[in-house]
Parts: sequence; C-alpha cells; structure tokens
Amino acid sequence: LKYVLLLSPEPPINDLIDFTANYNMTITHIQILQNQPLDKSLLTNLLLALQILINKDNLPLYVCCLDGRRTTGLLIAILRRLQGWSILSTMTEYWSYALSDRPSLLVQDIEKQTKDIEKFVNDITIDFIIPINIPKWLWNGDRIANVSCLKLKYDPNSSNSSDLIET
Repeated sequence: LKYVLLLSPEPPINDLIDFTANYNMTITHIQILQNQPLDKSLLTNLLLALQILINKDNLPLYVCCLDGRRTTGLLIAILRRLQGWSILSTMTEYWSYALSDRPSLLVQDIEKQTKDIEKFVNDITIDFIIPINIPKWLWNGDRIANVSCLKLKYDPNSSNSSDLIET
C-alpha cells in the first residue's frame, strides 16, 4: 500500500498519520461533510480524489470515508463512468454496497436517490484533468479523447500529443 485517501469531515487522527509515516505511505485528506448535498462543492472534491485515484504513481491506494458507502460509493460511481460503464451497471454496483447494511430502505427513497445520483454522475460540467501516468485498468493505459459524462483535459505538463498514448 502506497497511498491512503481519506474522504471525511475531520482530518486524520494522529495514529493514522503515524501509521502511514511508519510504512512510508502518503495520506491525503479531502474534506467531505457527512450527508453533504450533491452539489458543485462535493463534485469538485470528488474529482480531486479521482485524480489521485487514477494516478498510477499512487497505486496501490486505499480509499476510505466515514461509513464506506455514500462518499466512497459516489467516487467509485464517477470512476465507473470514466471507465465507460453504463449508468445501469454503475448504479447496480453502487446500491449493492450502499444497501448492504440498510435493507429496510424504502423503494421510493432508493428511486429518488438513484435519480439524484444518476444526474450527479452524468451531468458533470467541470473540466477533469487526466494525470500523465494512468493505470492499465483505465482505458488500457491509453489516454483517450473523451468520455460521455466528463469534459476531459490532459495534464498541462504534457508537452506534446505523443504524451496522450502511454506505452
């Protein structure tokens, strides 16, 4: 493990900081409030987390949030859309984890939340910068031109078009 990505309201506790330091890991905290609305602020923070997640230099990486469902689930949902997954497959995966310990959630609540999350992950209007060094599990390591749900831009440190395909 090289990297810990903490998505939480509070910064990491000293024990976690010491643990990561003892094992030469990097830890990054991105402040995301519990039950934060699906808004531009949350999206900006999740896209920042996604940039860290898809940077091959940070792998292997551990992502954690307060309960392992909503925030991490939203991040992975955006990742799945970036990978070209359909919205149906993305939401099926999201709910398989989100409902794991809440089986009594009402169908109408799930339907409303699903519509909100689908809109959130499909209507991203913020430019997303792709790091230079991406893992093979993302587009087979090649830096592609577009994805239907994101406006892609490439790392400004890329000096020429030959950097767009990684070998």
